[in-house]
Amino acid sequence: MRYNLFFLLVLLLSSIANAEFIAFGEQTINAHPCESAQSNVTLQNTGTSNSSYDISIDGSAADFVKFNTLQFTLAPGQLNTVQTFYTIPCDAQTDLLEVNVYFNDGTEEQFFTQFVNVTYPDTTELRAPIVSRVIAPCESAEYEINVHNSANFTELYSISVSGHPNAQISEPAPVILPRQNKTLTLSVTPDDCTESGSFPLTFLIESEKSEQAKELALELIITNRDIPLLADGIGTIRTSYEDSSTELSIKNIGDRTTTYTLAIDGITWGSISPSQISLKPGEKKALQLRLQPTEEESTGTYPVLFTATVEETGITYSTELIVNLQPPTFFETNPVLAISLAIILIALTIAATYFVRYMRTDAFKTRVQNWKARYAEWKAKCAKQKELRMQKREADRARKLEAQKKDDARKKAELVKRQAREQKLRIRLERKVANEYLRSHHVISKKDLILAKTPRTPFRTLFKTILLLLALLTFALWGVLSSNAEYAVLGFVMLAIILVHRKLRKGRIINKRWKLFPQSATISVWSKGLSQLTVLTENAVQNLQLCVKRARAKTKPSPHVFQTFTITANTEAKFQASFSMPKSWGEVKLARYSNHTWTTVPLKNAGESAKALFFAADLKSGTYAIYAKTPKQTPKSRKLFLGLAALAALVAAAVFIAPAPSPANLIPAQEFEQNTVHTLDLAPYFQDPDKDALTFSTTETKHVAIDVIGTKAIFTPEQGFIGEEFVRFIAHDGKGGEIQSNTVSLRVTKSVVPASLRVPISLGIGILFVLILLFVVKVLHKKN
Repeated sequence: MRYNLFFLLVLLLSSIANAEFIAFGEQTINAHPCESAQSNVTLQNTGTSNSSYDISIDGSAADFVKFNTLQFTLAPGQLNTVQTFYTIPCDAQTDLLEVNVYFNDGTEEQFFTQFVNVTYPDTTELRAPIVSRVIAPCESAEYEINVHNSANFTELYSISVSGHPNAQISEPAPVILPRQNKTLTLSVTPDDCTESGSFPLTFLIESEKSEQAKELALELIITNRDIPLLADGIGTIRTSYEDSSTELSIKNIGDRTTTYTLAIDGITWGSISPSQISLKPGEKKALQLRLQPTEEESTGTYPVLFTATVEETGITYSTELIVNLQPPTFFETNPVLAISLAIILIALTIAATYFVRYMRTDAFKTRVQNWKARYAEWKAKCAKQKELRMQKREADRARKLEAQKKDDARKKAELVKRQAREQKLRIRLERKVANEYLRSHHVISKKDLILAKTPRTPFRTLFKTILLLLALLTFALWGVLSSNAEYAVLGFVMLAIILVHRKLRKGRIINKRWKLFPQSATISVWSKGLSQLTVLTENAVQNLQLCVKRARAKTKPSPHVFQTFTITANTEAKFQASFSMPKSWGEVKLARYSNHTWTTVPLKNAGESAKALFFAADLKSGTYAIYAKTPKQTPKSRKLFLGLAALAALVAAAVFIAPAPSPANLIPAQEFEQNTVHTLDLAPYFQDPDKDALTFSTTETKHVAIDVIGTKAIFTPEQGFIGEEFVRFIAHDGKGGEIQSNTVSLRVTKSVVPASLRVPISLGIGILFVLILLFVVKVLHKKN
């Protein structure tokens, strides 16, 4: 039995030893679609006897793998290398595929795993010999880019270029055969000749089959050669029908000396001087744009093209200007007064706005409360000091024992007298309250009614005083006002705006004061909305003050609010309100604002008329709003808005219609009174480049004699002549050269006030109206 077991064990060990072998090879194989790859697998017989081996495979890449042999025999220790071929089809997807290779000697089976990495080769190889180009404005730049397809199949490409709007590619969708190259041309020709600087270009190529993309960075540098900067800072030119000139500018921002030919297109009555100019790099020169519109030209705006053409290259640069042709306005002929009044009105408006806002701020209320607290502290301090003095006095009295009885008797007598006085005062007050009640509720027959004139209020007296003052000024200065009608009209317009504004504001706030209020009184408020208000108190009240004013709430109970108002009184009181509402508003509601919310207040129907509905409600102090959900028509009070809009329009006109600065080196219009001699110095307006002495002459005039002595022109109008003439001055250098001035207006006027005093008098009138305005505002503020 032992021998049988031994031989069986020897037989098993010999068979295992015969089956022993090892296999090894590459772990990962890289391959491309439409291509083949090769690898080797090595097998070694590590046993002690000859063995025959079979090879088999499986896995996701098993269909792509072939061996040069599938069966072979190895002696002990012998190695055999098996060639492995990987053929990847063209439609294979890029992925990491798995192959399991099995080796079987009939007794034992071993395997090892290989991975086939299927990837596309680089199909977007790019080469560019030149990646940066430098060109002048409006020149072209070209880049040659070579694209290589390293794949074993034909590839389709799409190409795009970014970085400049004028970049173009010679072939945006090329097709390249396997293992072939193609050279593409990228060209850039800028449309804008004023363009300069560095432009980074991006060449992007994308392959369709292999789904690859690659970018190539290029650079385009455009120099600023010959580029001019035209009319820097000027967009609009305002002119009248007079011959005038405006200064323009041109600057060479290029890198070389350039000659430009200048022109003005768009109007026939404009010219530029000089018409040709040469500028060094960075040099800037001034030009004169002369405008000579005729009366036939219509007023309005004219678009004008200011062009500069480079003489060497023929490239034209241009900029658009707007010429506004308008006759002189009142504010142009009187700029000082107009701008002064505008500034004063703006300052007053801003000051008044800030003052009103400040009165509504918590800081102002806090300051008022602090003043009251300080007054209360001072009063308490005085009371304490008084109490200390009384204590000292009582102590002094206590120390005087012998006078105690007399002191008590005196105090008792004083007490009796005081009680008697209080009783008399109480009786007198009750009698006065009864008389006031009878006086306010007693019905008097019409025949017994005595009509008395309403006492004049301080504002009526002030208003009549102002009217009287204006009448006296008008009568005294009628000559000045008639010759300066514009200023007078402006002043009356300002006064009318103030009066209209006060009239519109008058009905918004109603203040009532009773020295002795007889428990009940009814007042009329507004014609629409809150129409009547009855004030009720439990007892008669002295010095009752009531304020009813319209308000504006930040939060509204409804988008369709008819009226918002506030009722305040200096004592506790109840109110019975009557409302008159247009029928177009339909059903309305009343709400009270409290604790940041609106609470509905019941309304009672009180009747109706042909055009209105009447309601009644019980109110108390607070803010109320009467509103409707869906009114047919929502009337809004625009009186205050129209008044402020008129004031704002006046200020805007004064500011924005102010004239532009007069062009330099032009002789201004001359104005002087009849039967007077006027003198003008011509030297500041004419300059000779050679510093030669100049002589002057003039064109012919009919009613004004002109004598030129040296550089002084003396104007002598005919006796009694009033009107306007035009003249040109001509300067001669004695060498045949001459130059003419612009057309100068000579206005002979009839005025009581000399021309030199018109501006001071105009400013005085404006200051007078401003003082009146401040006085009216002060009076109204005190009254409120």
